[in-house]
This record gives sequence, structure tokens and C-alpha cells, in this order.
Amino acid sequence: MCGIAGIIHFDGKPVDVKALETMSNLVVHRGPDDMGFLLFDSKGQNKPLFSSYPFESNIKKYNGGFSHRRLAIIDLEDSGRQPMTNEDQSIWVTYNGEIYNYLELKEELLSFGHKFHSKSDTEVILHGYEQWRCDLFSHLNGMWAMAIWDDKKKELILSRDRFGIKPLYYFFDDHLLIFASEIKQILPFIIKKITINESLLFRYLTIGAMEEEDETFFNEIKQVKASHFILFKKDSSKKTTSFYQLNFNSDIGVFNNNYTDIKNRLKDLLTDSIKLRLRSDVPVGTCLSGGIDSSSIVLIASKLLPYQYKNQGRQKSFTAAYINEPDIDETIFAKKVIKKAGTDGHFIYPLSEKFWEEIDELLLFHDTPTHTPSIYPQWKVMEKVKQEGIKVVLDGQGADELLSGYLGYIPIFFAQLIKDKKWSYFFHELLTHVEIYSLFNTFNLLMVTMRNLIRKEHLPRWKLTKSYIKKDFLKNFNEFPTLIKRSNKNLQQRLYQDFFLLSLKSLLKYEDINSMRFSVEARLPFMDYRLVEFIFSLPANFKYRNGKTKWILRKAMRGIVPDKIINRIDKKGFEYPEKKWFYDKKEIIKEIIQQGKDEIKIYIKTEDLLLHLESLLKQPVGSSFIWRIINLILWEKRLKNFYN
Repeated sequence: MCGIAGIIHFDGKPVDVKALETMSNLVVHRGPDDMGFLLFDSKGQNKPLFSSYPFESNIKKYNGGFSHRRLAIIDLEDSGRQPMTNEDQSIWVTYNGEIYNYLELKEELLSFGHKFHSKSDTEVILHGYEQWRCDLFSHLNGMWAMAIWDDKKKELILSRDRFGIKPLYYFFDDHLLIFASEIKQILPFIIKKITINESLLFRYLTIGAMEEEDETFFNEIKQVKASHFILFKKDSSKKTTSFYQLNFNSDIGVFNNNYTDIKNRLKDLLTDSIKLRLRSDVPVGTCLSGGIDSSSIVLIASKLLPYQYKNQGRQKSFTAAYINEPDIDETIFAKKVIKKAGTDGHFIYPLSEKFWEEIDELLLFHDTPTHTPSIYPQWKVMEKVKQEGIKVVLDGQGADELLSGYLGYIPIFFAQLIKDKKWSYFFHELLTHVEIYSLFNTFNLLMVTMRNLIRKEHLPRWKLTKSYIKKDFLKNFNEFPTLIKRSNKNLQQRLYQDFFLLSLKSLLKYEDINSMRFSVEARLPFMDYRLVEFIFSLPANFKYRNGKTKWILRKAMRGIVPDKIINRIDKKGFEYPEKKWFYDKKEIIKEIIQQGKDEIKIYIKTEDLLLHLESLLKQPVGSSFIWRIINLILWEKRLKNFYN
């Protein structure tokens, strides 16, 4: 895991080597173990530099360069340094991530006659590119954001993993390309060129939408899309290509009990995914919430770790916990897993006072506005991981979108049953839901189902927020925010959208920033593409059945995960005590808004917002809107500081 960056002038202008150094220094947190640089030009001259060398300020003849910050995980020796090259220095790579099947690929490449000089996964990328060119990416099982410089062709390739686990941003204009792991690395060099993406800002403020496709909050800065690579040629042309397509089964499925082979296959794939993600030359820890996803990972890893890494010692697990908050605290479940797995369990207690003290730093590292304060509990967990000397953690990200883990997916399943006229199946699930939950809960579920059938998903948020948006800002956009049309009547299609295009995209971004802020690599076993493809090939009723979300995972983990967790019907993500953090801190919030009037005056009716602040903070939709306002204020202030 690392931080990468690069600058290329395709018109032959000299690259500012001090700019590369600045880009590297802005992400020391992503790679504190080493730093490396590469300078290259159109004549085939290359100059690698590492941290042991002083930077030569008078270098003028190179028109391109890479910078690299290293977090050493696999092959801790100097042989694993980046940027890395092949034998004849015709191919160079700087990359962030891990290729989990690098050992298998190495054996395959050796059979083709390639020779290796390190034990790193980076060298596998180099020889893989020599062998397969851009077909390389289809061979990789892992997470990555990489830049490959083909010195013979004078071409650059930017590539991002199948699901966008690792970030990769770029600016391309007038023969100048700048790319980086974080937006903050690009901003200083184009600050007077950038404009805010007001279309995204409008969707963000009104309904909490985040980035879609390749967009960011800046019009001029894009992100490489997941499962794509971009080829930049020496004539400044650019071509974007997809190397992976995820398919899904849109059927509801037949209601029967023939699932033994399927649950066993899921268990085997998850176990192998965890086994691959335990490959490391440093100890591996685990994030543990107390839900079935993280519990499965911790318990399977506890059986595998002694055979994976001889110096591992006792597995350390990390759990966010809340005193006197029974509605969101999962300590009781986490302790059951810790006892069964025999882990060294660490509990972290995020506090509202600390949250408001650290909010500037938190949002500074996130670069652009965020949609939930729940990023803070994860931030504190990763801070503790670092304090315990752990560089790698396994986490359960992606399982909810794969397996219909959120309760909000239930009305989509119900709407699909109604639309497809599966009446006996519908009434079976309806009555089961009444038995498990309550008549009142089921009535509310039906109301949401009806709203889904007439496509009014975002209406409550829109009704509340639009009254506080300035008319001059509103009139620039459609009456109702336009989005990728989320499916509200087909569960599998909605899961595909959330997993590949929408909500998970933001969660992966937050996970990357929160973990890398503390020089920790987060690995996600549920996002192994083999497991993802298998789960999406199953019909919807393997995700939700008999009133239970993640139905097939519950069946697969029976006997591994404690029954008390298998049988849970509640769902908690990275929650936070909303009342304590927001309503009880309304004076702090009021002060932030009052001091930030100038930053939001062209977007928000500030006086109306302050007048109704207390009532807004009493409701989830309102407090979420206030969080977005706070993000906007602090973000705009940071941009002013950058500009000045």
C-alpha cells in the first residue's frame, strides 16, 4: 500500500521536480517507510532517485516523472522499492495496492521464461505487462491504482481495480497530465484553474448524493473509473477502456431448500479470499463490529493465521464501542467472537467531544465533502490499529451491498414480488416479517414499498432541503435532482448499482482515506472478484428469505459464527450516537454555520437554516443535511487557503 503521483508534459516541457517532491510529501501518511522518484524524457533517458539521494534542484531535461511513497507490506527489502523497472528499463511502474494472487502469477510467468529479482508483487505487474500488455489487469486478483510508463512507446497507462477499492485521480489539459492517489496532491498546481462541480454539489446538498462515474467535486479533476484503464499517447491523445464487466442474475428465484452446494461454495470462496488476503510480511489484524460479516472474517482468519505468517502471534481485533448506547453498541456480540476466536480484542470509544475537536483534521484528509459522520468511528478504529503496531487489517466492506444486508433493501424485494405478481411468495414474506418484527414495522415497510413502486425514493429529503437552498442556485438545475436511476423494483439490479456504481463507491473512498491516514492497509475479503461474481449469479431469494437478510451467508456460516450473531435481525453499520453528537452539540454547530456564512451564502439561506436549526437536528434527515452544510463550509475554507 502506497501513495503515488506523476506529472507528464506531452509537449516536451521540463517537469518541475520539486512539484513531484511536494506531491510525495503531501501523502507521507500513505507511505512512511520509503520514498522514490523516477524522471524520464522522450529520448529514453531515465533517472530513478530514492530517499537516500538528495534531490537535484537544477534538473531540467526531463519531461515526465513519478513519485512514490511506500508502506512496506510484502518484501520489506530494498528490492521492493518503487518506482520499479524491468531488466532493460523499458517498463516502469508505480502502484498502490496489493495483488493477492501474485505468487500464482509469478509461477505462471516463470514458466514463460521471465526472471525475478525480488519477492514483491510489484515485479509481477512488470513482467505481467511484458507478457500480456493491458490484458494483465484481467489476470490480477487484488486492489490497485497504478501507472505504467512504456518507455519504448512513450505511453502512459493508468489503471484501477475492478471495484474501485483504491483511488486514482487525474488532471489532463493542454498536454499536461497530473495523476495522484489523493486530490490534495493535484490541487496546489492547478488551484487557479479549477471550478466547483455545481451539478454534483446540488445533488449532494439536496439528497446527499456523491460522485458518479468519473466525476469529482471539481470539474477539472477526474477519477479513473473502476475496472478501467486509460492510455495516454505521446501525441496527447487519450483512450479509456473497460477491462471487466460484472453481470448479475435479475430473477427472484424459486422458493425451495436445495441450497447445500451453494452455501458450501460460498464458504469455500470466502475462506480462500481470506487466505489470500493474509499474505503479508507484517502482522495482520481484523476489524470486528459484531455483525455476521466481520465475525465470519475474524473466525475464519483465526484458523488460517498460524499457517500463513509464522511471526503473527495472537490475532488483534478492533471494535468501535459506545457506553450507555444500547441501540448502536455491539460489544456483547464482538465479545462472543473474541472469546471463540481467541483474539486480542481492542475496544475503541469514539466520543462526541473528540469528534468536534478533530473535525477539521478529519475533513482535511478527506479532501472533499462526505455524506456521513460515521466516518469518524472508523477513523478512530484505524488510529488504534496504528497504535498497536498493525499495518494490515481485514474488514467486511462490500458484504452489505453483495448480500442485501441493509434493511432498506427489503421493500425493494417486496416491490419486485408485487411487480412480478408473486402473490403467494409475497404474503409468505409479509406474514414472516410481522412475526419477526411487528405489525407496525411491517406497515411502515409497506409504505416504503409503495413509494418504491412509484419512484419517490428521495422525496422526503428533497422536500426538506430545497426550502433552504438559494433560488438562484436552484434555478440552474432541474426541479428534482437527476441521478443514475436506482432500481426500486428489482433487488439484484439495485445491489449491482449500489455495489458497482453508487453507495459502496463512497464507503470504499472513506475506508481508504481513514486507513491510510494512519498508514494502515485495509483488505476486503468480500470484494474478491470470484466471490462477487458467484454471489451476483444467485437469484434474489438467496439474499433475502424468511424475513432474514444475508440469508445464504447465515446458512454458510452456521457452526463457524456463534448462533447469537447468525440469528440477529437488527442491522448496524458504523453507527454513531446522533443525539449526543449533534443535537446536544447544537451550539458548536450554530457557531460553525455563523462563522461560515460567507462560504455558503451563494448556496444556502443561512438565516432560515439557523432559525430552524434545533428542529432540523431532531430528525435524521435534518441532521444529515446539517452535516453536509458543515462539510461545505469547512471545504470552502480549505479551498480559500489553498488559493491564497
